Amino acid sequence: MPVSGADPKPELPLPSGPSAPASVQTLAFARDPVGALLSARAAYGPLFTLRFAGVGPVVAIADVDAAVRLMDADPQAARAGEARRRILPQASPRSSFGADADRHRAARGRIESAFAPARIERLDGGIRRLAEAHVDHWPMGRPFRMLPRMRTLTQDVFVRLMLGVRDEARAAALVAAMRRLLWTPGNPPLTPPDRDEPGGPLVDTVFRRRLRPVAQLLDEEVRARRGNGTPGDTILDLMVASQPRLSGEEAVDELLVVMAAAQEPPSIALAWLVERLARHPEVAEAFVKAGPGDPVRQAIIDETLRLRPPAMASLRRLTAPFDANGVELPAGTMTMAPIPLLHRDPESFPDAEEFRPARFDGNLNRPEAFRPFGGGARRCIAEPLARAEMHAAIGVVFNRLRVRALWPRPERPVQRATVLVPHRSVPVLTGARLPASPEPAR
Repeated sequence: MPVSGADPKPELPLPSGPSAPASVQTLAFARDPVGALLSARAAYGPLFTLRFAGVGPVVAIADVDAAVRLMDADPQAARAGEARRRILPQASPRSSFGADADRHRAARGRIESAFAPARIERLDGGIRRLAEAHVDHWPMGRPFRMLPRMRTLTQDVFVRLMLGVRDEARAAALVAAMRRLLWTPGNPPLTPPDRDEPGGPLVDTVFRRRLRPVAQLLDEEVRARRGNGTPGDTILDLMVASQPRLSGEEAVDELLVVMAAAQEPPSIALAWLVERLARHPEVAEAFVKAGPGDPVRQAIIDETLRLRPPAMASLRRLTAPFDANGVELPAGTMTMAPIPLLHRDPESFPDAEEFRPARFDGNLNRPEAFRPFGGGARRCIAEPLARAEMHAAIGVVFNRLRVRALWPRPERPVQRATVLVPHRSVPVLTGARLPASPEPAR
């Protein structure tokens, strides 16, 4: 897919990699991305080229030193927005997710303070109350899939606490409209095809139709905020107060991608955390006993993020040559630092395939290879919110419920655009509620 303003195609030969046609590599990667990455690293070393239909060649940089330098590189020389739009063309080039350079800095700067750790900490009680309300309505004694439940919860948290929508009818309508907008069929949900791929025009038409009620509700909320004149610290308040003033269309365009990006990876992380704890009851017990903010609980969260990271990779399109530990990659190269491989670096994480939270106990200095939220100027802005949701929401779940994983074997990650989702969406069965032991506040 051509990218507006992109650099010319690289002229130097790219590192070697699998020789299968791009369509075959695309399907194999979508079905088992971690397996495909591990096989390529075993065959070609820490630097190899994969080829994807609709995207072209992508150089994977799995050497920790080179990958960290790529993430931390000058954003002008390694553009994340362009790279992301090649994988997910629905991402707006005006949003903090899909923009680059000055436009990215402006979009991120408008909302960054809403994700500040101190502000997110004040939302802890609100997140717990919303989690309690959702858990109270989950099915009891019959199977259900955890991933869609966590999507609805994170959408609710974002609409009510991050956007600050206080009108009950509008908040409920916005959550429902976002759920319809982001829904795709299958378990796990399928990646929407590009407009140029088979079925793409039809899917794009459906997407645009679903988008209209979301945009209308957001526009109504923006207008209401401008009318009351009361300053606040939510994302919407900050965008309304920004200078130069954004039009309603510009504000909605930026907000849509932020809402999706701040909901999808955290909901996946929450589902993976439930999956891990449901398969390791002794770890679940330790999680509940540890309480919010305890290093034991943090270690369990970090080990889950290590072994089951929601993000597939840190993506960059080079606009200047990059030295990948002795191999020069030319301008125009699409690159990725594959997070599952960094998190399985044998020097950083011995016995990397084992789920072993004790590897993080008492160690606040995480290895450089541990990058679940990326790095550099494009480090995930929603990291504080995601971590707060993992502490608060999962604490509520396992304080109130007994959760059993229904599938006998651990679920494998599969690709959905730029994220890695559990291939069965974590089917579970919840048992009798535990005696009341409310989750303490931080």
